[in-house]
Amino acid sequence: MDPATAEIVTKRVASAPMFTWISTLVGLALGAFMGGLVGARVVQDRVVRVTSAIGLVLSLWALHTFYIVYPEVLWVPCSMLNSVLVFPYLGGRVLVRYQSRANLRESDT
Repeated sequence: MDPATAEIVTKRVASAPMFTWISTLVGLALGAFMGGLVGARVVQDRVVRVTSAIGLVLSLWALHTFYIVYPEVLWVPCSMLNSVLVFPYLGGRVLVRYQSRANLRESDT
């Protein structure tokens, strides 16, 4: 498939099954969540900044997808953009909460 040919890309996007889009969104959300976990683990004191940076980098993929599928399935890039902005933050917050509980247990003993 030549991505420079608009007609071929339009046919390919129109014939893609729903499972393709759903699995792409689930994979992106899981990857963004794990990216937030790892980013928060590496930089423990600036979680919001790191997870925002991860979300912005992943949003480039959503914008590229919007460019490719523009007239056909607009819900995919919109969902991708929402996922990459929310899930890294959730991953970072989960790790911060887990570490704070571990610190509480450690200080109790």
